[in-house]
Amino acid sequence: MKAGAAILCALLLAVSLGGTVSAADDTDSCAFLFDFGDGRTYWTDVPLTPGMTGYDVFTNATETFGFTQTNIFLEEWGHQIMSIEGYGGNYNFSDPDAPYDFWRLLKWESSSNSWIWSATLLEGINPTTTDAIAFIYTRWTYMGPPTSTPSDRDTWITERGDYSNTGGLQSYVPSSIEAQWSKDLGKGAVDATAIYAAGHLYAVTSGTTSDGTTYSTNGKIFCLDASGEEVWSEELGTGHHVASPMYWNGYVYVPSADGKLYAFNAENGFQRWSYDTGTSAAGIVSSPVMYQNLIIVANEDGNVVAVDQFGALKWSEKLTTNVSSAPAVRNGLLLVSGDDGTLYALAGDGSGLEWSLPLGSKLTSSPIATKYQVLVPFASGSGGGVASVNYDGDLEWTAETGKVPGSAALTSEGVVSVSEDGLTLVDLNGTKKWTATIGSASAESTVVAVDGMSYVVTSDGSGKIIAVDSDGVVAWTKDAGPAAIRGAPSMSNGSLFLPSSDGKMLAYSFVDLQRDDGGDNNGGDNNGNPSDDGQTPGTGSGGSNPIWIVGVAALVFLAMATIYVRWHKKGSS
Repeated sequence: MKAGAAILCALLLAVSLGGTVSAADDTDSCAFLFDFGDGRTYWTDVPLTPGMTGYDVFTNATETFGFTQTNIFLEEWGHQIMSIEGYGGNYNFSDPDAPYDFWRLLKWESSSNSWIWSATLLEGINPTTTDAIAFIYTRWTYMGPPTSTPSDRDTWITERGDYSNTGGLQSYVPSSIEAQWSKDLGKGAVDATAIYAAGHLYAVTSGTTSDGTTYSTNGKIFCLDASGEEVWSEELGTGHHVASPMYWNGYVYVPSADGKLYAFNAENGFQRWSYDTGTSAAGIVSSPVMYQNLIIVANEDGNVVAVDQFGALKWSEKLTTNVSSAPAVRNGLLLVSGDDGTLYALAGDGSGLEWSLPLGSKLTSSPIATKYQVLVPFASGSGGGVASVNYDGDLEWTAETGKVPGSAALTSEGVVSVSEDGLTLVDLNGTKKWTATIGSASAESTVVAVDGMSYVVTSDGSGKIIAVDSDGVVAWTKDAGPAAIRGAPSMSNGSLFLPSSDGKMLAYSFVDLQRDDGGDNNGGDNNGNPSDDGQTPGTGSGGSNPIWIVGVAALVFLAMATIYVRWHKKGSS
């Protein structure tokens, strides 16, 4: 009887320990989000081991991405995080009312399906009962939570995905693509890139025209759900709308062909305000960015304005050139590509021009701002390429790739850009790695990137999606026609969205999706975008799972069973 009880105990031990390991393999992890407040988001899922605290999850996540961090240890409360990747707090003790930047700690509350502020430091968060932990770099007094959520990780909040214009995600590895849905908006061409945030897609139409030049109706902003159904729509000004909206803090900011910037409530479409940026022939043709709680936009005439979330002007700067592409913001600088071939760096606080650098005859593509360098597609006479400029305004290198009319994208291998010669990859040291031939329509194409795959969308009479792998080989081609595609695609959560000149929004789903848990949109930046050094971070770990315990339990069971059998035989003899 005692032996039977012993065997039963051994069995229970083996089952319980085996169940623990199974749960750890399947569910025992805690998601961690770094949100740099500029559209760049880094997600990783950290496996949990017994006794781990929120601080352990944090340090594991920083190691996954190779992030540096500083902290101070407060004996009664735990570790106060002071900076991550050089982004730190700047509280002004001599002026307590002055705005300051800091890292805000949040945790995901499943019951309300929302981020909530943590009342404790990291040590006070139990990761075994918390689905996700987040740090967001924000400026007081804005306290809004991250747009990205555990179930909706990928966001595309502006024309090129984030305020650095990386133009890519790094959260999954697809093998192909298939049509998901098509929505006819019925209000003229859709030639601006749509954005995706908080579970909704925001697309802009140009209004209708009877003679090809005169618009008889205004443009519109449409909010669609993930299945393509309309949630709301509101009118904009009259003209050809080519600039993309921007999402921030629960509002959609829409640049218009009439030169005005509109602010709409992202949930219900209520217009909060509009701001007139000044007279311009084509209005605003570039997407806004956000910096230090200010919405910054440049109209075609080169008038750069910064307004607050209430629509009040905070500063403005007039450039002596037209602006046709979205600026980038990083390291305290607003980087603007001028139509005169010059890269302009404005102080993000509105204190004026820091420096300018001529790069070619024309810059019509958005600059990409990485941690250490600014990558700028340029045209020069009959040629062109990509230039690298440091944040002091010094030219580091140029790589000739052919005339570059479209914006480039950052990948884990470097920067890909489109020219009349094809799609070219240049690494971050300026070495040209390969050029893929993608057809005669490539001269007006724009590229985006997911993991190692680049997607080129052509703008010929019947638009095409062309996938090029990390070796420069065309993997497949998908017809997107019959109309031309003039706006760049956007991506989120396994889907690619295309604006079409016949007034439709097209959605495609990536096939054979394999999520890379080492990083999201972007091992990398913006909603998981590519890492700034061009390297793909590895997958995090919270220490090895104790699978060996199952073996120990099995040995205990066998030993107890052997003892029982021998005892039983002895008792029977």
